[in-house]
Amino acid sequence: LEYFLAWLQRFYRSAMAGKLLQGQAVFIAGDPGRGKTLLTNRIISLLVGGHADAARFLLGETNFNRELFEVGLWTIDDCTPGDNAADHKKFSSLIKKCVANTNFEFHAKFRDSCMVQWAGRIIVTGNLDAESLRILPDVDTSILDKLLLFKAGQRVTHFPDRYELEATIKAELPHFAAWL
Repeated sequence: LEYFLAWLQRFYRSAMAGKLLQGQAVFIAGDPGRGKTLLTNRIISLLVGGHADAARFLLGETNFNRELFEVGLWTIDDCTPGDNAADHKKFSSLIKKCVANTNFEFHAKFRDSCMVQWAGRIIVTGNLDAESLRILPDVDTSILDKLLLFKAGQRVTHFPDRYELEATIKAELPHFAAWL
């Protein structure tokens, strides 16, 4: 928990300062219903000004990526990186490249591509079954310093209904942000 909070604090503080610092990609695996997607797509997204689903881009399915560079957080939720070793290697390489570099090719449909700077974060969430865990990149020595791997806790939590949950997030998030 302390490593995750330190990662989030660095991300949040640099986002608030308007000068995003580079940081690792986060992978969170856990049983369904643990709040992984809620954490990324609602809580962290609200803290840093939004998120975009980067699955198609990072899985090599498209080169069009305009919406990704409008936000500081890219997410992938419950996806697998293709059916073969080459697709998985390409995905691993893209994750490494996105963490290590700050210059990217920006390509909107019907427009010429250009280079932009981006130093946001990538969060990938998935379940603990073997098929879902295939989303983890190849872990060799050249990528280890670019990843944080977390397992969601085993705590069984009953989430309130959507409206109550949104009201709680709205009320508590400013306090959490101040604490960060």
